[in-house]
Amino acid sequence: MLHFKSTNPCRTLIITLWILGGIDLVAAIPVVMPRTWMEIGHELVGLGTLPEGPIVGYAIRTVSLMYVLRGCLLIYLSFQVTRYWNLLHWFGVLAVLHGVVVLGIDLVEDLPTWWQCFEGVSFSLTGVAILVTQRLVRPPRISDRR
Repeated sequence: MLHFKSTNPCRTLIITLWILGGIDLVAAIPVVMPRTWMEIGHELVGLGTLPEGPIVGYAIRTVSLMYVLRGCLLIYLSFQVTRYWNLLHWFGVLAVLHGVVVLGIDLVEDLPTWWQCFEGVSFSLTGVAILVTQRLVRPPRISDRR
């Protein structure tokens, strides 16, 4: 159960998880948006014409759905942060590593500089936000995590 009282020492972590999860849930839009919107967006961000073929729409939609899944997970974990304390820590570490790998992929694939500066860094910052917020609040007692 979500305990969102002002006296809850984990309140900052809960809010952080809700914000990060909410941002990820915005990715539900590309899951269902028409291909013409994808084409317009692709050109607007400076990537040129969206390639043809079903794999392109499939990739856009499934990657977006993975963001939605991540957002749902973060919000779910926020309901019992003491119970999922260790899992949240592991998620934070993995998010930092994920961001580093994504940055490497962005560099290898020669994506625009603004993309390289945003995508991998934002993944890593998600992990940093969780880890730092956990560090700022007192860790729960072992008996509270069960």
